[in-house]
Amino acid sequence: MLRNPTIWWAMLGVTLSLVMPAVGSFVVLKFYPDTRFASLPVHSLIESAGGLMAVAIAGILIVERKHKSDAAYYFSMACALIAMGILDIFHAAVLPGNSFVWLHSTATLAGGLFFATVWFNRSLPESRLAQAAIWFILFGSCLLGLHACLRPDQL
Repeated sequence: MLRNPTIWWAMLGVTLSLVMPAVGSFVVLKFYPDTRFASLPVHSLIESAGGLMAVAIAGILIVERKHKSDAAYYFSMACALIAMGILDIFHAAVLPGNSFVWLHSTATLAGGLFFATVWFNRSLPESRLAQAAIWFILFGSCLLGLHACLRPDQL
C-alpha cells in the first residue's frame, strides 16, 4: 500500500486528466453526434487566458530564479513561456486564416525550442546576457506577432 499522499494525488490527477476527457468525448458523441461546438469568441478567450497565464508564470519564474538555489531551469522555462504566451495572445486576436495557423504553430515551435535549452549551459541564467535575452524574446515575440497581424500576406 502506498503511504505517500503525494503519489495518491499524482495518480488521481493523471487518472482524471485521462478519464474525464475520454468520458466527456464519449457522452458528447453518444448523445449529440451531429453537434460541433466552434465558437470563435470562446476560442479567443481560452487562448488569451492561456497566453496571459504563461506570461504571468514566466514573470514569477524570473523573480524566483534569483531567490532559489535550485532554479537552474527557470530561465529556460521563462523564455519558453514568454515566447509561447505572447504569440498565443496574438493567435487569439486574429481571425482564422494563415496568420491564425502560423501564430499558433510558431508559438508551439518557439516554446519547444526554448524548453529544449534546459540541456544547455546552466551558467547563463545568472549573467547579464540572460536579462537581455528575456527582453529580446519578449520584444521579438511582440514584433513577430504584430507583423503577422498587420502583414498576413507576407507569411
